Amino acid sequence: MTAALGFAAIAIATAALGGAPAPAPPTSAADEPTPVRWIEQAKPVRGMWELGTFAGAFITARPHDFYDPSLGYRRLRRPGPEAGLRAAYYPLAMLGVEGEFAAIWTVAKYGGQPAFLYGLRLHAIAQLPMYRITPFILGGYGLGGIRSNRDALGNDLDPIGHYGGGVKFFATPRLALRIEGRHLIGPAAKQRRVVANHGEVLFGISLTFGRGSRWTPEAATRTPRPSPSPSKRRASGRRR
Repeated sequence: MTAALGFAAIAIATAALGGAPAPAPPTSAADEPTPVRWIEQAKPVRGMWELGTFAGAFITARPHDFYDPSLGYRRLRRPGPEAGLRAAYYPLAMLGVEGEFAAIWTVAKYGGQPAFLYGLRLHAIAQLPMYRITPFILGGYGLGGIRSNRDALGNDLDPIGHYGGGVKFFATPRLALRIEGRHLIGPAAKQRRVVANHGEVLFGISLTFGRGSRWTPEAATRTPRPSPSPSKRRASGRRR
């Protein structure tokens, strides 16, 4: 009699507590987080800044306007080494604006007097932000000037437009490498209907900022959407 009462008390307590917990549904491989592919990690995001430096070569056109008009035209040796600084902001992952300062060292082709060329430029950048290897194009306008002694070419400043394209490689979420080529179009020795076609080949390195929580170690994995329970799947099938 006592044993029967004991078993009855255990049964009543179990029913009051809702019974034994149901076993967790088995998980499938599709429900587990999957790592993001290497090529998709560290890709550009909106709101990002790039601050960097670059170096390369400036190929001066034979007809150019880098000289004081009162001193007359003289040819410059080509190409000349170039270096500079740049800063860019991307309100959208695929579109940004960039400003830069470029310094170019060259000499007069005949006589060898040194001349310092410089450029102040602003341009728009459109890029394809799907992967960490990111192609881009750019176009803009700016100023190009020269500083030299009066026995060389004197001082001068002219407007110059430019466009070009290249590729970025985001080696890490904070470091980007860049290579590009450009075509610069400016006045040509005061010749009517003639333009100076300069060229540039540039290699750059930049630090990136502004990724925020859009890039964290946890962001390197994709969390799949939870699969519907069997009861929900059956209900959906009945509605169809």
